[in-house]
Amino acid sequence: MKRLALWSAAVLGGVAIVLTVAMLVGSPPHRHTAIKLLLGAVELFTAESRSMEPAIPRGSLVVAQQWPSQWEYTRHPPDSPDLSRGSVVVFMRDRNGSLEAYLKRIVAFPRDRVRVEADGFVLVGIDGDMTNLIVYCEGTGWNIEPYDMILESPDICVLGDNCASSIDSCQFRHDPVSGLDITDLALYAFVDPFDDRALYVNPDWIWTTY
Repeated sequence: MKRLALWSAAVLGGVAIVLTVAMLVGSPPHRHTAIKLLLGAVELFTAESRSMEPAIPRGSLVVAQQWPSQWEYTRHPPDSPDLSRGSVVVFMRDRNGSLEAYLKRIVAFPRDRVRVEADGFVLVGIDGDMTNLIVYCEGTGWNIEPYDMILESPDICVLGDNCASSIDSCQFRHDPVSGLDITDLALYAFVDPFDDRALYVNPDWIWTTY
């Protein structure tokens, strides 16, 4: 994923329109986020893979808010009003000796149990309780070894929405990401930079539960 250094007037105009509408007529969570985004530091990224499709199509422009480095990753989701299971985040990871930005969705937090089955199903037990299950990425064509662990702080589990067809998402099933590496919280995605219609990428995300 690529961070954009130059902002076009068209993109900023579209962002301003969306945020203004969100503050004026949106639901309270939308207004809250819009106000924070206007007051906080904003970054733009391009989604260069299909890993987050269909929520964020390849080539989309992603509007993100810089994530506070002082946030304590020992916190559990209810203690953090902005970061939760289902949040889309940008994090940095070493790849072939250089840092690269990734865009993925948070699946599990510290104290959650993550179980990857041989057929590729990812099961998440909230607070380690496997009777309270979240199912993510239902099957895959990739050869994945079974995996079972309880996450410890500051590790989190992240996956792309299109994880059955994403090589790095298959890797991240078995390779937790440090929450300390999160740099941004993704808020909106523009499929067309010259279109002021935006996809709100975080709220109302539907889990498959058993």
